[in-house]
Amino acid sequence: MSYDAVTAALAELCAAHPEVIDREPPRPQGPTVWSEAPPTDKVELHERLTNEFPSTVAALVACEAAATSNWDDERQWDVLAGAVSAVVQDWPEMGLELVGAVGAGHALIAQAVIRGWTMSHPDTELAPRILDRTATMELEPIVGWVTAMVGGFAVSGSTPVEWFTYIQSEELAKKCWELIDPTTPSTLQGANDHTMTALNHPAGHLAEYWVERVGHLWRTSGESWRGIPQEIAEYIAHSISEENPRSEAAAVRFCRYLAFFHQADPDWCKQYLFPLFNWEDSPRASAAWSGFLSAGQWTNKLLADEFLGMLVSTVCHRDQLDKPGQRNLPALLARLTVAADVDPLLWLKDFVTDSSVSDRVDWAQAIRHQLSSLDADSVEQQWGRWMHTYLSDRVSSVPRRLDPQEASAMASWPLFLTESIVSGIDLMLGTENAGLQLHNLFLHDLGEEQIAQAPEKVAQLLLHMLRKTDGQFYRADSVERAHAQLNSAGVNADILRQIEEEATRLGFTIQ
Repeated sequence: MSYDAVTAALAELCAAHPEVIDREPPRPQGPTVWSEAPPTDKVELHERLTNEFPSTVAALVACEAAATSNWDDERQWDVLAGAVSAVVQDWPEMGLELVGAVGAGHALIAQAVIRGWTMSHPDTELAPRILDRTATMELEPIVGWVTAMVGGFAVSGSTPVEWFTYIQSEELAKKCWELIDPTTPSTLQGANDHTMTALNHPAGHLAEYWVERVGHLWRTSGESWRGIPQEIAEYIAHSISEENPRSEAAAVRFCRYLAFFHQADPDWCKQYLFPLFNWEDSPRASAAWSGFLSAGQWTNKLLADEFLGMLVSTVCHRDQLDKPGQRNLPALLARLTVAADVDPLLWLKDFVTDSSVSDRVDWAQAIRHQLSSLDADSVEQQWGRWMHTYLSDRVSSVPRRLDPQEASAMASWPLFLTESIVSGIDLMLGTENAGLQLHNLFLHDLGEEQIAQAPEKVAQLLLHMLRKTDGQFYRADSVERAHAQLNSAGVNADILRQIEEEATRLGFTIQ
């Protein structure tokens, strides 16, 4: 159909059904507020505000009033507001003049000024004045922008101002908290991520502020520090005491910094934060644990203060965590296994008893990641410290049977050993495994260095894994490479032949 035919058909349809036509509103004739709008270039706008302040402010107010009338006006206002923010960023004192001139009832202009202050670098004399002036503004319509400012959430590409270093920031933070409706949800909805949900809530911004504020007071106190100042300790404890979106957002962020609070004030931490992690008594445990696991920071003192037991007991609640928490829990436990002072054999039995097969597989894969980051001597230390006993027990079904999927996930462990590689492989040869599954890294970890240490044993372990491998196999090149290296190392021809037979069964031929 030609263009003319389509045009004619549309014209006929419009004539027959005029009621369904969404006609554009008539455009105003003659000059509009945008005809007299201030310039959107930063330098030009600054010059206009400097030389023609009253008329420029009046023009800004007029443009703000027109900004919500239609999409075109909104777009033009966004550009103009961006110029205002840019001016305030470079000349933050002009922001004080601007909000003073427009007064209350101009939320869009106030928002542009706040955004500029968020990116600015005021000196130590100006910053307190900005905080004092902000506290007197009509905060309710711009509270999210103000909490982001004091919380240190700078616009991308800029360095946040350390508002928390000024005492005036406390009053502003408290005023903002009172203006947040306790039932207000996060701006991020539908995400299976407690940490990001809290981070996109004004209360989450303020929690970040209080962490920074406490840290600043701690640093400046030096050796005289005796814990969180009582007034602040009581205030932030009250802020997380309620069961509503506002309190939960703050609690999630505080739980993320659990190790910090435990170092800053162990008694306060145990009294107010620890109970949030209790699966039996706290309906907010899932959010608290997800917040903590988003960072996973720990100290040996925190673990020794009964927190390690709480952490291990969370394994049986793993399905109640958000997705990042489910992913991070086994990774954190693996890190504690190799890096914490506490002997892992003291808690691994509880972990094995309370966990599911998938929990233990994920943990075993995370252990493999930890071992890959250690030097050879450190891996040998881990072998003597816990790995040998743990593997021996699991092969003997203590405290429960070793699942074949676990064995496959653990198959790489011996490959990081040196002096003990034969002992490690012998233990793995006594297990039933699930073969080389798609995401198994055994072949990735198997190289010339490992083969050179114990060629026959490594060949036996490779054959042991191949025999249980089924389905479509995508790592033929890795097996061929390992076979060639084993052959060069003088491995028994019979073992090599058996590896070739398994390759044939899996659909490829080793030449």
